[in-house]
Amino acid sequence: MTEEDNEYIWHVTRLLGETLPGVGFGYNSYGAGASVNHLHFQMFLRDKPLPVAHERWQHNGGGEVYPAQCYRFDSPDTAWKILAALHQVETTYNLVYLPGSGLLHAA
Repeated sequence: MTEEDNEYIWHVTRLLGETLPGVGFGYNSYGAGASVNHLHFQMFLRDKPLPVAHERWQHNGGGEVYPAQCYRFDSPDTAWKILAALHQVETTYNLVYLPGSGLLHAA
């Protein structure tokens, strides 16, 4: 994934979120569940938020610790700083883009 890919999917998710409640995109880096080594995002629509997106978790401002290490970011620039650092050290990760935020689990 490149910085431009991150910026693009961030903005697409935000725009779609204006008319599609529950929209989001998932991304698995190579080695983190991606079946083949190419760039692809999985779009989803949910009636209820993903469990990782629940407000009770600390990474979303709540008081409970999520069972896996998870990070939240609220801008594409912040997201890219984290992703670029993970790429630099070849760390795999799973990523969820939601309108206005993203959630990351790194291996």
